[in-house]
Amino acid sequence: MSSLQDILRAASILSEIGDADKEILLPYRTKLEPAFHRLQALLQPNAHQQPTRSTPIAPESNDRREIHSIELLLRFLERDRKEYIKLTAEPPTSFLSKAVNWMAEDPRIVDFVSLAEPKGKLLDERFRGGLSMISLTDEYLEWEERIYGSTRADRIFDDLTSASDWRDSHYKEFIEDRSDQLRDKARAQRCIEYGIKYRVFHKLYCLRLAVQSEHDNTIDKGIGILGILLPSVSHFRRVKYDDLPYLANAILSSKWRDDTQKQEKWTAQCLAMFDSKLLKTDLKQY
Repeated sequence: MSSLQDILRAASILSEIGDADKEILLPYRTKLEPAFHRLQALLQPNAHQQPTRSTPIAPESNDRREIHSIELLLRFLERDRKEYIKLTAEPPTSFLSKAVNWMAEDPRIVDFVSLAEPKGKLLDERFRGGLSMISLTDEYLEWEERIYGSTRADRIFDDLTSASDWRDSHYKEFIEDRSDQLRDKARAQRCIEYGIKYRVFHKLYCLRLAVQSEHDNTIDKGIGILGILLPSVSHFRRVKYDDLPYLANAILSSKWRDDTQKQEKWTAQCLAMFDSKLLKTDLKQY
């Protein structure tokens, strides 16, 4: 690792960049952005930092509990690892073709129940629920970017502490526009909010992957992390946004890193096939 003086010297140089230098650096943007976002994430205020004198000192148990949520998630992943490997050996059609009752509600909300209420549910049911969550979330994010020019996922990614500001969301408008399709409004909102956290983590994980291995930082690269985490929403959602960088580092330094890279193609196929099947269904029937 570079010395502190090297890091501070680089920061000083960057702070004095002029317009002419910016033009020269633009071709290297893809290499500079991961470093920028990594530094930004590391400097985010969170419970692991020492508080200033004007900030009340939080009990030590709070810090331990936040880290504990990551440990619990990793333990849960380990418990399901054999079943997950077995699932990924099957073609996506083996579980994507399972029929559900699509008449009373958007099918993604029907599937999401298996994820949000996982007791007694098999891994393939929870995984399908995760695909449903991501599908509805991506539809919301595409709509939000088209209407408002940016997305809640991007805004949270830029500032993890902004996740608690619900005024930054447009869930109600999106769901009301689809009230015939999304009848269970509370579940639809919960589905989207959970999915946004996954999308934020996916971006954060990809950046760390790019920084550590000069991995091609495209949307499909690193997508295997979604496949690993989708069935575990009940544990993943307990990890606070401020702790997501720590979770990314924990996964990147574990055997799960290799597993996620091995399953990138399979996970991408599952997402694409799920959306393709959904498009063939006439949601207007509702």
